[in-house]
Amino acid sequence: MTNLTDQLDRLRDVGAFPNIGHVRVRWGQLLREEPALAAEIRARAAAGSLAYLAELANIRSGVVTRANAYFIVRELPFDAVPKRFHFSRRDLTSSAVVLDGVDTPFRIERQWLRPVVRGPEDLLSPHDVASSAARLFDVTASREELRETMQTGALEYLRRGETFAYSVSDDDLKGGIPAERAQIKNRRPFWYSLHVPNSTSPRIIVPEHYHRRYIATLLASDDQHVVNDTLYTVLPSDPSHARLIHLSINSLLSWYQIELRGRTQHGEGVLKAKIPDFEGMLVLKPTAITTSEADRLDAAFRALDGHDFADSLTHLSEPQRVVFDELYLELCRFENPAGMRLMLERALRSAVSERFERRASVSAAKTERRRINVTATVDSYATRIAASMDQYPDPRSFLITGETAGMAVVLAKPDGTIRVGEDLFNQSEVFSGSTIILSTPHNLAARFARLLLLRDPDLQQVNFPPDEELRSAMDQFENAAKTWMKRFGNASRLALQNVTDERLSQAIEDRALRLLHAK
Repeated sequence: MTNLTDQLDRLRDVGAFPNIGHVRVRWGQLLREEPALAAEIRARAAAGSLAYLAELANIRSGVVTRANAYFIVRELPFDAVPKRFHFSRRDLTSSAVVLDGVDTPFRIERQWLRPVVRGPEDLLSPHDVASSAARLFDVTASREELRETMQTGALEYLRRGETFAYSVSDDDLKGGIPAERAQIKNRRPFWYSLHVPNSTSPRIIVPEHYHRRYIATLLASDDQHVVNDTLYTVLPSDPSHARLIHLSINSLLSWYQIELRGRTQHGEGVLKAKIPDFEGMLVLKPTAITTSEADRLDAAFRALDGHDFADSLTHLSEPQRVVFDELYLELCRFENPAGMRLMLERALRSAVSERFERRASVSAAKTERRRINVTATVDSYATRIAASMDQYPDPRSFLITGETAGMAVVLAKPDGTIRVGEDLFNQSEVFSGSTIILSTPHNLAARFARLLLLRDPDLQQVNFPPDEELRSAMDQFENAAKTWMKRFGNASRLALQNVTDERLSQAIEDRALRLLHAK
């Protein structure tokens, strides 16, 4: 028979009472997990082939600026820099001209501008992040040091942050002069100190929010991207384990655990995972497998490089994906990897369906409670999508020499859809509706002119570079446009999760594309 003293002795059991912040099993997980799967997974953990992610890595939040409109700027391509800056191509190595959140241009020394991974839409694949014009204004020097080194651009922009009120949100806490905001003015040693950690080892970037896309992206040790606060950074304790931890987080077993441990009520169908949720995930223990086994797993994962990572659930049953997940479960020492993979897939799809059904169950009631102003809804959602994206690529930014080989006059201001002729006899002409507004030497020049008119409908003439340079620039533009459209698709899916009407969704996307000069 146990007594009170015996019961109190349990308080010394670290397994029964883990450290604060290291939650091994969540209430939602207990309610949703399948007992057979839970028993199998915990048995592998007890056998030593699985380990908690918190034991292998440190998980950090992204940088919180508290004033994105000021600290996150957009670098302008050379051809878009206003002439008053007297900016030459030689200046590109040391400086950049950027736009702040209210589209005011500033020239800032490049050493204080760092590339940013802004959100899940920037995670293009497990090995690639989007190359965007977004930059973080991150000054680590004092004003005295800036004056001594003649860093006049940074000094001018700091004065901007101390004198100009950025009111780009309806939230009162996000308005006003950045340097005077309550959550900013008390930073040390300076109000503009963001304390961005320097990258010296491989990092794994994971999102905070999930819909149907589960992804973790590995950044090399020399990658200088700064991670924004809608993402988390997983820093392996042993850098040599980064590859295996990255593969583990991209496995079906980890996706299932993320779905169980996340908070499904957030955003009516969007899963929200916090740092303790990731810390309590069980992943393959790197020291439990051999080097040759790790290489096999890496080769199986590399075979997925050509896949579209926009919707993870779509590819779960594809042969190459099955090979990777079954090999991963085999190395985790599950007795029946094929059967375990099938159970995990069914359980994951069931959990995701439950999450979407919960969202659908309240949508009808919400529709009855409010009448939607369709025009306002389209504008609102389109603006939200456009605000999360860079402008559509400008083909002029890929020109090198700046030479002009020809010119065409715009006959009339565009009034309608701008398109290039499709017939044999008009494929070198640009139309607005059914009216010819520009004639060019050939089809490639017409496509170039159309893109310029999309960006600037008031353009009165279009200058064409030599054909060889134009061809090279348009090839580079088309590659950049494909990448941009993938990011636009991801941003659109995130923004339109609660919009169930397909026609309304299409109207919103069309409006956003026009705002971004892509249509």
